[in-house]
Amino acid sequence: MSTHASMNSITNTPSQQIELSQSHTEYEVAIQAVMEILQEYDR
Repeated sequence: MSTHASMNSITNTPSQQIELSQSHTEYEVAIQAVMEILQEYDR
């Protein structure tokens, strides 16, 4: 319970949370692209 409360205090506004999730997905997409390029390079 205490950890959940601290998480709520860290995220100030819903809009901030949305920005965080968007940047996270963009980061994952970038990683996937790099991995695909590396696989092509290994061949």
